[in-house]
Amino acid sequence: MSKIFYVLLTSLLIPDDINNPILSILNGDYNISLENLYDNTLDENYLINGLIEVDGEKSKNFFLEYYNSEHDVYDDYVIVKIAEFYYSKGLYIQSSNWYKKIPNEYRGSKYVDVAMNYYLNSLMIAGEKDSVRYYTKKFSNLFSNIEVNKNFFEKKTNKIHLIKKTNKNYIYTVQIGNFNNYQLAKKRKKYLSNLGFLCRIDEVYNGSMKSYSVRIGNFKDKELALKEQNRLKSRIGIYDSIVIRSN
Repeated sequence: MSKIFYVLLTSLLIPDDINNPILSILNGDYNISLENLYDNTLDENYLINGLIEVDGEKSKNFFLEYYNSEHDVYDDYVIVKIAEFYYSKGLYIQSSNWYKKIPNEYRGSKYVDVAMNYYLNSLMIAGEKDSVRYYTKKFSNLFSNIEVNKNFFEKKTNKIHLIKKTNKNYIYTVQIGNFNNYQLAKKRKKYLSNLGFLCRIDEVYNGSMKSYSVRIGNFKDKELALKEQNRLKSRIGIYDSIVIRSN
């Protein structure tokens, strides 16, 4: 059975069971008793450990263990989390290699739009402009409902964006701070990364002025972004983050 078909099939078969600790954690609920937490297969426990681990490197390694196991229901999710880890560390080629797996192998995944955008941006930051041009064309041909935001080629920015041709879809992210000084942004990102939050630094342009925003995640559902914001409050006491929307 191909992975593409398997993702489509399992997305229909997995029940939205509140007693499933994995689904509970993915939905932002960490109030799970230890008795129920590890009542799963060994492979599923790799995923659970990755979700609750506060050390980013260890979390990534647990996700790798799950990805390399025979249990692949959540493979597309862990691929994105591994890619996010490398992106947050500035390892853009490694990040792109993981993001690329989603449009190539998991075309039915709900993470495909985000993965394609971050794949292209990872390549762009790494200076692989020829590859960016090639894959923007490839993705546009492969997915009939998307197109490249052509304004990218007219702006002085390292960001490229694939957009929907029909229905408008928004991406939500949690912004922890916006800094004029890159070193201050880098310091905040390092602090959060050490606490297990897979964050990144995005360049933000306001006219000719450039600033650096420390952000976490790309969520298609605003509620998921709000849950991540609440996690920042409950785990490390950050109360001034904001949820922002892009399209």
